[in-house]
Amino acid sequence: MWFFGLVSRLNGPILRNSKDSAGQIISLDDRSSLDDLMENFDTIRKEALDALPYAKPIQGDLFFGESLTDDGRWKRVYLKWYSKPSKLAEKLFPKTLAIMAPHSDIRLAMISILEPGAVIKPHSGVWAGSIRVHIALEAPDDENCFINVGGIKYVWKTGELVAFNDTYPHFVMNNTNKRRVVLFLDVERKMKNRFWQFIVWAFNTTVARATSRE
Repeated sequence: MWFFGLVSRLNGPILRNSKDSAGQIISLDDRSSLDDLMENFDTIRKEALDALPYAKPIQGDLFFGESLTDDGRWKRVYLKWYSKPSKLAEKLFPKTLAIMAPHSDIRLAMISILEPGAVIKPHSGVWAGSIRVHIALEAPDDENCFINVGGIKYVWKTGELVAFNDTYPHFVMNNTNKRRVVLFLDVERKMKNRFWQFIVWAFNTTVARATSRE
């Protein structure tokens, strides 16, 4: 696929010219977008949990083939994917989308649900120009529900935010009897200079938009 060839050429220079860390787990303390989301955690959590009846298995969606997930226990509700929110998202998440609206660095948003027993196999993300963020809306708060990113294990805790570089190999397990619900985001990476910031912005605005879905 042409998309993968293009990003493979860009990812190295992007990580070398990144103002944000290129490591596995990333501190994003200077993001007003994430501050606003965390300040409105209860509002976002309520809309997300109310929307769970609309969740569908992510298996079979673009980038989510059976080599990644094949048990039907990873489910999603899309808010937006490098484009405008869908009509359904506008209906289900009016308050959440209003909170996100002023923040153009939030490129992707979905509700990600891991049912008990869910496994996401080892894989690597394709695009370094965005940073993956999880805000745990409901988690087992158990060592047996975790993500491992490049050898670093992170256990989701309800109310906590974690950001990571998903181009590192990572895998997920929920070996508990409780579901895990997170607000799953891609936030645009901050670069050291205007040239590379423009490259990241342009890619996210044009090429990445071709992967949009509802």
